[in-house]
Amino acid sequence: MKLFFESALPRSGGQLFKNILIQNINLSVQSDSPLHYKFFQFRNEFNKDSMVSTFDSKDLEDRFNAFWNAGMRAWGKEINNNSKVYIDSFRYWIDDIDSIRNTFKTKIVVVVRNILDVANSFDTINKNHTEFLTKFNGHYDYSKSPQLQRVMSNMLDDQIRLPMTGVRKIIDEKLDDMVLFVKYEDLVEKPDDVFKKFYEFIDEPYYQHQYTDILEMSRIDTPFLPYGRHKVVKDKSKFIKEENKLNNECKEFLTSEFNWYQQYFNYK
Repeated sequence: MKLFFESALPRSGGQLFKNILIQNINLSVQSDSPLHYKFFQFRNEFNKDSMVSTFDSKDLEDRFNAFWNAGMRAWGKEINNNSKVYIDSFRYWIDDIDSIRNTFKTKIVVVVRNILDVANSFDTINKNHTEFLTKFNGHYDYSKSPQLQRVMSNMLDDQIRLPMTGVRKIIDEKLDDMVLFVKYEDLVEKPDDVFKKFYEFIDEPYYQHQYTDILEMSRIDTPFLPYGRHKVVKDKSKFIKEENKLNNECKEFLTSEFNWYQQYFNYK
């Protein structure tokens, strides 16, 4: 079984991408996987374990890598025993790009979106879910607009900061040969082109997906994580682009702070 990874910026269509992929019975795909956290914890505890000092360093590295490669593939087989490819999905895998390259020796698919639209989507949720506004109430600084302060705070949140850090590393260190970037805009406007590139990337036969009755994979969106409340448009023809309501102050901040990102992906 082949192993690949998938990561996405929040509010960028990562869930939509996976909901389309599950149409192919040769793929093993799930919603957010717990394995990245387990890998991270295991590796950290492993480094602290005095017993590992009794091993030759090369043997230890080989065993560590073999353990995790076998485990990941076994997990994928349990999801879909007939699959040829397992794609483990979690937002922070992109921040562990060196492990993908060195431990798993494979590639990653990364779903991205215009940062102005990501920020706008976050802010829309902020305003529609008052339980998320408590960190701002009574703490706004009158020198900046409330919206800009929400946007700046959201950009520092781990779910944006960590994948963005990974994207920056890929760009700066020229690791894009092991990455397929999928732009949200292409996914909703020309999905066939996206999936042709995807199957070429994983070296598997092209599968003709359909975009008029997209089924949603099983997942739980908790009431405490409104940013992850996923409501997939099941018919591409009914997709309506969300109106961007960011003020000019926010747009200027984002285009300056993420100029490297916007330029790399040709976002205006």
